[in-house]
Amino acid sequence: MFFDDPVTAWAHIRSEVVYDADLSIVCWCAASENGWASIPMRAARDILELQNVKQAPVGTPGPFAWADPAYFAPILEQAGWRDLSWEVVERPAMFTTGDNPDPVERAVDFTMRVGILARHLKGKPPELRARVAVALREVFGNYIEGDAVYVPTKAWVVKGKG
Repeated sequence: MFFDDPVTAWAHIRSEVVYDADLSIVCWCAASENGWASIPMRAARDILELQNVKQAPVGTPGPFAWADPAYFAPILEQAGWRDLSWEVVERPAMFTTGDNPDPVERAVDFTMRVGILARHLKGKPPELRARVAVALREVFGNYIEGDAVYVPTKAWVVKGKG
């Protein structure tokens, strides 16, 4: 999902494996279907005036570049991979980054440093960032299980043959 020329890159990978080798790829479905991206954005939307933010077009380098099989299936096929299949997998993801004992604070720290929301927070004044942190604390409180914050995720498992 980060290659400048994905067909060439995947063809090269294909050339490095034996005939009939198994292919397994896991890639995110759309941002809107992944809590680690969508939940923080919804929490901060009004504070940051992000009502009109659109998802990056399919194929734009990034974690959701391969969200649509109609986009990436032809890339793999042109690169020589065959017998492709897709399966959706939905699992909760745990925010575990950091050593703060408070699971909500770990989730807030992570989302303010990494991901879509972090990109929108760059260069914002501390007062605005503090308001976003309050909104995140409130929303992440709804996702605590045990000693962690878990959010829903959805990904593709792509399988094929080389």
